[in-house]
Amino acid sequence: SQSAIDKILNENKQTAFQLKQIEAGEESDGDDGISVICTELLKQGRVSRKLHACSSLYGLEWLEKDADVYFGYLLWGNKVAKMMRKSSRLSRVVEILVKPLMNQMAYEVGGYGKHSELKHMLLSVMVKLCKRIYTRNKVWQMAY
Repeated sequence: SQSAIDKILNENKQTAFQLKQIEAGEESDGDDGISVICTELLKQGRVSRKLHACSSLYGLEWLEKDADVYFGYLLWGNKVAKMMRKSSRLSRVVEILVKPLMNQMAYEVGGYGKHSELKHMLLSVMVKLCKRIYTRNKVWQMAY
């Protein structure tokens, strides 16, 4: 909806601008530096620019709310994206697993699509897992 996009625009102008470009049918390279797995899916043509922009906004929200969640995601997400570049089979598996979650992210940040309680719960689990990964990594780094 228009009001949801305007709200997002105030929170992050660059990514929201990309979303507005996509809605207007204009080109956007989608490389926002926020998402890594979703960006790789976009580069491989497995997701739409609109879905990618929404997942980036979701990541930005976590970067602002709790950076540990975002950096925990990057710890494993960068490795997965790198492996996806080498394996189309892995990319297909990641697409099957991640695309439904991206659809939920799109709903949560922009009101696109339908809400799914199951997908929302899976995202919540992923958020907790990412935070735990980053927290454990920080503790491990301090110990050694």
